[in-house]
Amino acid sequence: MTTESPPSAIHDGLTEAEDARGTSTAPQAAAAGRVLRAIAVPLDSDATAPMRARRAARGTLKSWGLGVVADDMVVIVSELVTNAVQHGTGPIVIVLRQCDDTLLVKVADASPHLPEFRSPTAEDQTGRGLSLVQALSDDWGCRTRGGHRGKWVWSSRALDPDHPGPCAGGG
Repeated sequence: MTTESPPSAIHDGLTEAEDARGTSTAPQAAAAGRVLRAIAVPLDSDATAPMRARRAARGTLKSWGLGVVADDMVVIVSELVTNAVQHGTGPIVIVLRQCDDTLLVKVADASPHLPEFRSPTAEDQTGRGLSLVQALSDDWGCRTRGGHRGKWVWSSRALDPDHPGPCAGGG
């Protein structure tokens, strides 16, 4: 398996300074929280990307001792990466970040077009991904990146459901 390095337009988005230049469809938390650990995984945008993203997310979360939330977070990663493959452009980057008691996943692609939340009918065969993300997240949203260089779609989840952490809001 080969994975191309993402162009700088995507890779630059891994910095907090780049995040601050974006706009979000969801409220941002005042504090970003203390980052305990983080990983960025570049992926080619192809039919195997969701599978590779699930493997990377599950392996990372288990190695961090966060297996208790791995199943739900793997579904979130899978849905966000599938959306990036189907509706985005260019390479994809997944970021997993643990901030204090919160886990944040962000998925970037090179398309500036933000995802649209849909309410599919029982007959629709697609369109349920963001509903799953919403159901499994404490908070989620999307933001464009400066200069028409793509977008981030993110989800956060408290590791302790009774105490949402400061990373909520995609910080």
